[in-house]
Amino acid sequence: MDGILLLGEALVDMISPDVGTDLAHARTFVKAAGGAVANVAVGLARLGARGSFAGAVGDDPFGQFVRGYLADQGVDVRWLRVLPDYPTGVVFVCLDADRVPSFCFYGAPSADMMYGPELVEPAMLDGVGWLHCGTVSMVREESRAATWKLLDLARTRATKICFDPNLRLHLWRDHARLRETAQRTAAQADLVKLNRDELEFLTGEAEPAAGARALRALGPAAVVVTLGPQGAYFQGPEGEGREPGVVVAAVDTTGAGDAFAAGLLAALAGAAWPPDAPALRSAVRQANACGALATTALGATAGLARAEELAEFLRGRRG
Repeated sequence: MDGILLLGEALVDMISPDVGTDLAHARTFVKAAGGAVANVAVGLARLGARGSFAGAVGDDPFGQFVRGYLADQGVDVRWLRVLPDYPTGVVFVCLDADRVPSFCFYGAPSADMMYGPELVEPAMLDGVGWLHCGTVSMVREESRAATWKLLDLARTRATKICFDPNLRLHLWRDHARLRETAQRTAAQADLVKLNRDELEFLTGEAEPAAGARALRALGPAAVVVTLGPQGAYFQGPEGEGREPGVVVAAVDTTGAGDAFAAGLLAALAGAAWPPDAPALRSAVRQANACGALATTALGATAGLARAEELAEFLRGRRG
């Protein structure tokens, strides 16, 4: 049961290398594989985890590119479907002066949003210990229903659930529906990873400890809140704490949270659940390093660390 199934969006990122220029004025874009859940899948594969991706792309060159990239990175793509009636999602990305990205999604409804419950099969969870999902691909009823179905199947098999809301408010006309969707998913999760803004959106609490308590009251055993350069806060059944941030020369912060999620999940997937405080702290320390390393290259997946790179980086920090 060491497999990890990732359900969500696989997209194409068109990233402008013109730092400090907004999307209205950017002149050049570089194609890269993207999508938050797909980024986590690549991050896990590079760390040596056995991950499979469930979602949909269009029957177009972008879909072929994404599928090929995931497969080349070691992600099992047997559950990545092709929907010929819808395009592969494309996201245009610009970086501000602090290397923080802004996004503009094209192709809606894209294939990932039209991944319906009829595509979900119990066999998807064979040998799977963890299921990971987010909300970007849940904008439409079709993909929400697919997610609920797979979550229900996971519960019947005692498969643990990791949820990263990865909120994109501009994709949802009804923010109350987004909040309800994210809270419902969090209530079924064992582990929730999110940033401070997402925590406040879901719980009304801006302070990490109070927000994590409110979120854990819904159901998850452990909550991890990323705090940008300040590191991360964690709370579990046996304790809480903070891990400081990791300082690197950042090139592009796109996907840093996804890299963090991959590092966190890779550390916890093979451990006893729920984790004790030292195990959760160790996992967050690894996740911090993964998130930092991801910012050292342009694109969400270019800087994702391989296991040996991560180990060397952590050894250097201890030394």
